[in-house]
Amino acid sequence: MVDAVETGKQPGFCVRLVGEELPSALDTKLSPHQLGLKDLLGAAQLMGRTLPELVLVGVQPKSLALGSELSAEVNLQVETMKGAVLKELERIGAHVEPVSPPPSYRWDQ
Repeated sequence: MVDAVETGKQPGFCVRLVGEELPSALDTKLSPHQLGLKDLLGAAQLMGRTLPELVLVGVQPKSLALGSELSAEVNLQVETMKGAVLKELERIGAHVEPVSPPPSYRWDQ
């Protein structure tokens, strides 16, 4: 998972949480989808469908206000978080290849 997480640290602080570290991270609700994620994981466990491992790559947000823009502090960590996610994927044996950006489109063509 990749998400904002309350760490009590400065905005932009990145964290990797696994195993027993996750329930407390999901208790602090920074967004509406976290409640659903915690419920989904609980329901899966009740059904006997647990994941062998769950990893959260998170970042401390600057603000909890609704909006679509990242703060400067969080935006500076996007590449760091991307690297952490790629490292996790490679660690579990996933083959990772860069994707070419889509071609530039011009409206006047």
